[in-house]
Amino acid sequence: MLNFHQFRSFFKNQCYQTIARKRIKSICFLLFTLLFSPCVYSQGLSNFWISGYAIQSPPPWGNTTLNFFGGIPTSYFQQRNLDFNRTSITMSDLAGNLLFYSNGFSICNDNNDTMLNGAGIDSSYVLTQWYNDGQPAAQTMLVIPQPGNETRYYNIFHVTIDTTWNNGVIAFENALKLRHTIIDMTLDSGRGAVIQRELPLMYDTLSAGQVQGVKHANGRDWWVLIPRYAGGVFYSFLVTPDTLIGPINQQLGPNLIGASFRHVIFSPDGNKYAFVDHRNHLLIYDFDRCSGVMSNAIQIPVLDSMIPRGVVFSPNSRYLYMSSNLFLYQFDTWATNVAASQITVAEWDSFYSPQPPFATTFYLPMLASDDKIYINTSNGTDRMHIINFPDSGGLACNVCQHCLVLPTFNSFTMPNYPNYFLGAETGSLCDTLTSVNDNIDLAISLTIKPNPAQDYFWMDYNLHSNQHAILNIYNILGEKIIHRTLYSYFNTVKVECASLPSGMYIATVIQNNKLVGSAKFIKE
Repeated sequence: MLNFHQFRSFFKNQCYQTIARKRIKSICFLLFTLLFSPCVYSQGLSNFWISGYAIQSPPPWGNTTLNFFGGIPTSYFQQRNLDFNRTSITMSDLAGNLLFYSNGFSICNDNNDTMLNGAGIDSSYVLTQWYNDGQPAAQTMLVIPQPGNETRYYNIFHVTIDTTWNNGVIAFENALKLRHTIIDMTLDSGRGAVIQRELPLMYDTLSAGQVQGVKHANGRDWWVLIPRYAGGVFYSFLVTPDTLIGPINQQLGPNLIGASFRHVIFSPDGNKYAFVDHRNHLLIYDFDRCSGVMSNAIQIPVLDSMIPRGVVFSPNSRYLYMSSNLFLYQFDTWATNVAASQITVAEWDSFYSPQPPFATTFYLPMLASDDKIYINTSNGTDRMHIINFPDSGGLACNVCQHCLVLPTFNSFTMPNYPNYFLGAETGSLCDTLTSVNDNIDLAISLTIKPNPAQDYFWMDYNLHSNQHAILNIYNILGEKIIHRTLYSYFNTVKVECASLPSGMYIATVIQNNKLVGSAKFIKE
């Protein structure tokens, strides 16, 4: 008798053979989706990985497309109209059809034309003065389908890469603006159009990229996170069907100043968040999908003379892999001492492609929908590495160096995908869907009136226990400007706001060290 995993593999192979014959594709996909929901991660949404150069010449120049639809990755040459640097986002539908893609500067549709209103969506110095081959930092963009209307509207969160100067030399070390762009896929005969672009979300000295997201515990809404450049601060936003709430900041520490290259990732189950920078800082946090609160930081010093590059979790969320220039490490996050579990699972084997000095060293890793981890190189090569069995501890994970051959050169490009198929967190306080307006996780309800406010406002709240809570009010930069206690034996508080500048503010309520409610208001 086949066990579940054997039967899953058998069924995936049968589906792929059917698709290859172009017979009853939709029936196979429907059955696969309905009967084997754990396998849905291999279908649609995140199956396209696009890289390469918009050079009108045959391979090894041009664009490479990796397609993981059906469970077996295929790579092919296809000329597109964008150059790709470190940033690449791509979205397809559940049936595996390409919808749009971007290199951080422009958005193209499935016809490889610039999407309506999709040109020049980053007005920073890098776009206008310096680079023309795509955003030079990793994870500068993230696509989140609109909760409740996933097939029509798509939210793109993106940061600008702005200029800093070091002894008269330009250094692209951080971002100053986080922005929000919205796509409606029903427009332009189904090819989509940008209906709102570069909406300002916040202005601060942010990390150069590292925008990542994870499903809320209700299985519908989304948390989007980005680190601050320094100070150990992380900003979060909550995406719901009818509003976007944030920024909400968390002061977590340590104060990691001056790290221009960083890489972040959530575990597939959404319960952990990992962060690495090129100054040898590796941090692993627990993440509460209900409240959006990060906690229990594990800081691991990276004793490596080479620069750390990226992080990725195994499919079962147990093992964390970290790449440096010459080494690939594995950590067991279930171990009592995570730092002590570190093991080197691969060391660069001195291979070059196509010839020296283009070394196939380790760069950015990414978990693919075939449950394998793919790692690109830190040069413009035509190879990628594969971790074949990432759920296995130690050398049993089976790192295969430079064993995926690409039709064109790839210079640093790796897509930035969240786990689109993560479901509700069963048994949590917020694993069911209810209407979300201004409240973050529905633990309590907040009402602000008048809203907009002028000199003051009243906030009604309903704490569900005899424990007091903390009210924090933040401005659009995520700066805390009001801090006071909410007493459990009252249900209304008057807040003076006459001295606040005009603008939008976020009121948050913390109880038992958890974020239990939030509301936005306007100060006139």
